[in-house]
This record gives sequence, structure tokens and C-alpha cells, in this order.
Amino acid sequence: MTHIPDPGQVLTRSYGWYANRTRGMRRRTAGAAAVPPVEVAAPVPLPLREARRRWAELLRRIFEVDPLACPRCGAEMRIVAFLTAPAVIDRILTHLRTRAPVAPARDPPSLTRRPRTVGTTHRA
Repeated sequence: MTHIPDPGQVLTRSYGWYANRTRGMRRRTAGAAAVPPVEVAAPVPLPLREARRRWAELLRRIFEVDPLACPRCGAEMRIVAFLTAPAVIDRILTHLRTRAPVAPARDPPSLTRRPRTVGTTHRA
């Protein structure tokens, strides 16, 4: 048996933990003595105020913007509710779209100059 494969031959060797022999030994011992399952502790629910603060802090770190700052005056806003039901979100957005008609967008100003209309004077 050589460690240098023939040209064009793909050779993968597994040593140690991934070798066939050690995998087979682990499989045999695992069947004989099953390891008892590890008990996982239940997650500790955070108080609602603390969860909201963590949410805002994560957004502040990621986007470098304070999500609880009012865009108009800069005062701190408070969270009233989290909407997760798609039907409720669609209903609110539909209401907002139909409530305030938005003026149609206009074209940007043209870059070409209009000819000046200068009054002509006649010399007599």
C-alpha cells in the first residue's frame, strides 16, 4: 500500500477520529452504553421592558440609528405593540395608502436652458 496515488487517482485518507476503525469502535460502544440525554434548561423569559430595550439596542448597534428616537423632535418614543399577523399589517397599510392621496411625482428639472424671451427693440 502506498501513500502516493497513481496519476489521476483520487485518494482520501482519514486518520484519527474520522478513520473507519475508530468510527466503528465508537459505534459499537455507543450501542452498548447509551449516554443519558443532557437536560436543557428552559429559557428564562425576560420582562417585557427588558426585551424591548435589548431589541432597540441591537438595532442601534447594527444600523447605527436609534429606533426609539422620534424623527421629528428627537424625543424617546415608546413601543405600543408588535404586529406579526400578516392580515393585520395588510389592513393597516391598505388604510394608510387610501387615506392620504399623494400628489403625483413630477419630473426633475431639465438640464437644458430655455431660450430667453427678451423684448426686441427696433432702432429707427
